[in-house]
Amino acid sequence: MSPFKNALKEFIFYAGRHRIAERTGGKLCGDKIYLKYLGQNIYFDLTRFTFSSLKLDEFDKTLIVRYFYQASGFSPKNKWLSFLDLPEGMHHYQPFVYEALKPLAEKALLPERLSCLDAVKLAFGSESYQIYPLPRLPLAVIKWENQKSQVLFDQVCLSYLKTVDLYVLGIKTVNYLTGGI
Repeated sequence: MSPFKNALKEFIFYAGRHRIAERTGGKLCGDKIYLKYLGQNIYFDLTRFTFSSLKLDEFDKTLIVRYFYQASGFSPKNKWLSFLDLPEGMHHYQPFVYEALKPLAEKALLPERLSCLDAVKLAFGSESYQIYPLPRLPLAVIKWENQKSQVLFDQVCLSYLKTVDLYVLGIKTVNYLTGGI
């Protein structure tokens, strides 16, 4: 067994399957945790360390496993942070602008994908929504008519993922909402 799988097995043993499911907003059924990720219902097999979906790339898989490791179970605060407000966010901001904010500003949001992410309309900008790319981790996407946009993270985000993971999640979410993936 690889060092990664050994570490994951140890984490699952000590953290407990039920606690992992509870903290992530997933549902435990036997050896599998079911949850919704970017509009897909997926599961992770806790004994085989495999995912149900072939559509997940390595970034998706890594992000979900890190979500399992770090999830606190805390409720959202409904206080929003920009990517620049996150620790080390300023170091990754320009790529985030290019990979997430620019496509969000330039492309239309797909209504069926907003629905899959349980979108709730917000009162920011010309068009804005609170969405859930992962069960307990809300983001806000905001568009203005002057070709500007913003992705905001609920203040609870750092108790679920690190800044580098939120970077990936923000980009993946925008790509999903605009038809990029």
